Amino acid sequence: GRNSVGADDDAARRGRRQFHGAGTAFPERQIAGAGAVERASGSDAALGVAFRLAADQFRYRSNLHAAHTLLSYKEMFSRLPAPAAAARGLLLAALLLGGAARAQGWSELGHRVIAQLAQENLNDNVLRRIGYLLGKGAKLVDSATWADALTEERPETEAWHSITVPPNARSVDYARDCPLGDCTPVRLRACVGIVRLAIKPKQEQIDAFRMLIGLAGDLHQPLRAGYPPGQGIEDKPVVLGGRRLDLFEAWDSALLAGMGSEEEILRRARRHIDAASKSAWARGSLRDWTWETHQAAVRNAYDSLPSSGLRRLDAAYIERAEAALEVQLAKAAVRLAYLLADAWP
Repeated sequence: GRNSVGADDDAARRGRRQFHGAGTAFPERQIAGAGAVERASGSDAALGVAFRLAADQFRYRSNLHAAHTLLSYKEMFSRLPAPAAAARGLLLAALLLGGAARAQGWSELGHRVIAQLAQENLNDNVLRRIGYLLGKGAKLVDSATWADALTEERPETEAWHSITVPPNARSVDYARDCPLGDCTPVRLRACVGIVRLAIKPKQEQIDAFRMLIGLAGDLHQPLRAGYPPGQGIEDKPVVLGGRRLDLFEAWDSALLAGMGSEEEILRRARRHIDAASKSAWARGSLRDWTWETHQAAVRNAYDSLPSSGLRRLDAAYIERAEAALEVQLAKAAVRLAYLLADAWP
């Protein structure tokens, strides 16, 4: 979608402005915007542009699974005349958007674990500032899922919960991976700035603080820094515990849910946190941390997948995934505490 590269990128970019400028309702104005792109780019490019725009809409809505599904139909639609294929592609996009489940970062369980572990690592000054901002006795866990809940009211914020990095990349490149500035590390940086400067109206500071808590967690969920749609990896279902689901959902919630109770997951993640790990994990930038998360996705989510047939996540895959999730939860908590300490020295 938004992160792919090709000859029709300029046309897709022109249409993207109309898509996003039309708000979150997919039909009418947005389909008209796609039609304008088709007329501007010519029939030869119409199919590619339509599918880029439709997949980008899912990326914009953080519905990466739907984007993978959409792109898997491109070969079939390529046999149709370009204008008809474009129209059918956009119709499929609308149907998928209406029927596909919405993706949320980490699930409530993951965000609660991160917030509680981070709370254990806050210094006294940060605790005082939280009390000033949210009221005496307020805790991070009280706002752990606020950012996810906000997507119901403000769907445009869903894109903030992820970033995609193409295969064979050697680093995160914001110009390539986040050209609109609506990905996790860029939005997280903006939230930290609002909290640090404390010059915005108080409610805006509170909202930025709550968003910071959610995005710091999502920055460490491996598949929220995974490959872009259309790479042929995430668009096929996997089987976990006898249930068929997409790989993205498995890493967002299902694998975590299989690790035990909230207290058990807290215990498992907490054992990775000590003075040495806190010092090491505080180094680097948000871009560096994003790249780490992407590498965790490649090593633990993608490279270990069965290469053919029904992709069952076996005991060895699950063991590797759970070990990676423990570390990612611990990193997210330590770095959330670090970001707050850095914002409020």
